[in-house]
Amino acid sequence: MKVEVTKSSSAERDFVSLLQYFGAIDDALASRFSEAYDDTIEMIADFPDLGMPWESKRKRYQNLRWRNVEDFENYIVVYSRNESRVRIVRLLDARRDLEPLF
Repeated sequence: MKVEVTKSSSAERDFVSLLQYFGAIDDALASRFSEAYDDTIEMIADFPDLGMPWESKRKRYQNLRWRNVEDFENYIVVYSRNESRVRIVRLLDARRDLEPLF
């Protein structure tokens, strides 16, 4: 069941920043990342429960889920969901200390 997807302004900024980062390395790499991100968002929209639950002791993060960006396993899409909608919260480098970024 495909659900509506919205993106937070933080997720949009994360995407632009990563696109610039990859673009500085190689334009083709930036293009591949953009396509992989779009594919990951589509997968989340189609199957929102496939993402892994975010493990946190903080109650406000307990409804979050995450999924690796297709073919870019160091990058994750963090999202929340309800019955009819998915909200993309952040797009992050999973090698960082993540909770302070929320």
